[in-house]
Amino acid sequence: MKKLVYVILAAATLALACLIPVCADRMPTAYEYDKMRESVMFLGSYFLGQGRDDIGVMTLIKAEELYPESASYRDVGGGSRILDSVTLTEQMFKTAFYAYYPNAPVNFFDQHVKADFSPDYDSSIGKYVLKMPTGTIVIYPAAFEFAITLNGSVCDFWLVERERFYLPASEYPPEPYPSYFEYGGFVYYYGPSGYYRFGDPLTTGTRIGLEYAEDGVYLRYCDADMTLPAKVLTPPAPNGDVDGDGSVNARDVIMTMRAALGQMDAKGSFYNADICADGYVNARDVIEIMKRALASG
Repeated sequence: MKKLVYVILAAATLALACLIPVCADRMPTAYEYDKMRESVMFLGSYFLGQGRDDIGVMTLIKAEELYPESASYRDVGGGSRILDSVTLTEQMFKTAFYAYYPNAPVNFFDQHVKADFSPDYDSSIGKYVLKMPTGTIVIYPAAFEFAITLNGSVCDFWLVERERFYLPASEYPPEPYPSYFEYGGFVYYYGPSGYYRFGDPLTTGTRIGLEYAEDGVYLRYCDADMTLPAKVLTPPAPNGDVDGDGSVNARDVIMTMRAALGQMDAKGSFYNADICADGYVNARDVIEIMKRALASG
């Protein structure tokens, strides 16, 4: 009797195990990797760069273009005026944000932008009032490198910021200060803390978990000051599937030709179009993708 019970329990456990899905690590396709990589470039600038300041100014300017009736201006004398603010509903704000930052994760606005700009929300009118800063904003690049690891269906991008070395004020160029200049064989950038250059990567990094879905890339988590993994993965190689439909065909050839002319579709993959992996999309890539399209029938 006891033996029969064990047999029944073992069979039930096996059946239950078959019903529970196993979340195995899945390497993204080259197209999925490229779309997540594009999001990482935005997120790196956001988390390691200017963040809110950059988003506010660029979204405000885009909103003026999309919704001119929402813009207010101020006179600066001589019959001239400049943009002062835009008044937007949440949907208008979101539309303007993604119009300027199409590579941002689809859930980024709801997760971060709304919280970042909550002080600009006027509850009395139910709208955001974004004001153009009156001071000088210096946008400088965030220098980082990244590698990938897998966590089930989530791809972890590890962003490693580089060291910064600051130039003594006595060595600054004459005013007005240029945004960057060369000194001692290095390029120095001008930021809020003065002139600096980038050095070697740091030993810790920021882990950004991204997941690709049919409607775009989702940000799942972002953790700073993480110890870098000992082993990272080699990204999938470009394969010519420019439109991401899983095959290489005439559409990919046409999109690659357009990319070579500087007219890449927003949903296209520059990474996959550059099948020769030389950093450019040109006639060589068009010919190679055409060969693959013919070979695949």
